[in-house]
Amino acid sequence: NMVDEKLSWKEKFAAAVIMGIGIILMILLVMSVVSSQSSVISDHGNTFTIRKSELLNYIRFLLTIILAISGGILLFRLRKWGWIIGVPFLIFSTFLAGYFIWFLYVMYLIPSFIMSVILFLVLLLALVFLFLPSARKKYKVGNQSWFPTLVFLAAICALYFFLQ
Repeated sequence: NMVDEKLSWKEKFAAAVIMGIGIILMILLVMSVVSSQSSVISDHGNTFTIRKSELLNYIRFLLTIILAISGGILLFRLRKWGWIIGVPFLIFSTFLAGYFIWFLYVMYLIPSFIMSVILFLVLLLALVFLFLPSARKKYKVGNQSWFPTLVFLAAICALYFFLQ
């Protein structure tokens, strides 16, 4: 039955958006590490110092990358867990993009504002596509899927807002 199911362009779009964010974040992380802009570990002769805030930032970034890429892959493979991981990720990302729209509007930074609006619309579209009845049916999303989805959303929010 699962082999017979094919992803529509809408589900592929949502999966590609989630994976794309993960890949972009991975590139940014690699560029940050290679350019040594921020150092988690400092060498002071005989001792090493680990900055807690920098370490938490890297862990947060790595978890986000892993969630985004695995969520996208699972969506492409028509797995329910792809939906359970992908939806909270998109809700959180859409919320952040909306915040940036407000912030950039207040600061009157028009080019960045326009890019944020485009990003917001892409994320919102991907989110809407995953909530369509056809997508929820394909991913076998039922009442038992809502609890883990909300737990993932709470975990992502906690990761970004409470782990400082």
